[in-house]
Amino acid sequence: AISTIIARHESLRTQFIFGNEMQQQAMPMQCVNLQSDDLTYASDHEVSAWINACSAECFDLSHDQLLRVNIARIDDDRHIVNVVFHHVASDGWSMAVFWRELSALYNAYSQERDCVLPELTIQYRDYAVWQRGWFTGNVLQTQQAYWLNQLAGAPQRHSLPLDFERPEQQSFNGDYCFAALPKEVLNGLKALSQQHNCTLFMTLQTAFAALLSAWGGEQDIVMGTVVANRTRKETEDLIGFFVNTLVLRNDLSGDPRFVDALAASRLMHLAAQEHQDIPFEL
Repeated sequence: AISTIIARHESLRTQFIFGNEMQQQAMPMQCVNLQSDDLTYASDHEVSAWINACSAECFDLSHDQLLRVNIARIDDDRHIVNVVFHHVASDGWSMAVFWRELSALYNAYSQERDCVLPELTIQYRDYAVWQRGWFTGNVLQTQQAYWLNQLAGAPQRHSLPLDFERPEQQSFNGDYCFAALPKEVLNGLKALSQQHNCTLFMTLQTAFAALLSAWGGEQDIVMGTVVANRTRKETEDLIGFFVNTLVLRNDLSGDPRFVDALAASRLMHLAAQEHQDIPFEL
């Protein structure tokens, strides 16, 4: 099943050849080497250590396939499948594509049935070539002009009260923080969003900006968010890196009512989405 997916998506068997110029080369399909380990009677800590070790192993972009799969046997009828993608070849949307195709293929092959997935009309390199040709001239200038105006004078950092000093050398280590909203609060937020023709994300992001404003004593709040950036139907079933980062900037000057801040935020979100094609690094 995994071999079929790698054969189907060129992005997973693309190698990056580094010379005077970096070149991408889609390699012919090769047999997938599934690493298998026996963790029978292993403790939860040992299983976690195995997962972390598999995930931390580096990719050689000039030689490796960009999908690595390790399988561990826990007992007679339980296994763990650890799947690692290099981010250059996949994104969050790609994960849903991968698991959907793996499920369909595995169910079919395990019952000795053929599985015919819908044919892909393009590969990732087709999209890359199209994007390079399309995102020039007036399209590029229009999007650049919007962001240069939108981000003019944006603060470089926020004066949030921190419990530790900022390190001299910035790292990008992070973590997840999970929290659950009571159902009645969530229902209220959804109702408020519908009342003001906003998505739930717009409402939550505006509330978060208001919280940061209160904590930091600032009125110009800037944060980033990711977008799928799959605005073409042909890209919906591809595994590849399409995701982009948008900068969201909330103007909370004048101590606006929340509903007024939400209305302004809605327009800001829609404009950012409309100009989402420009790569964040530009």
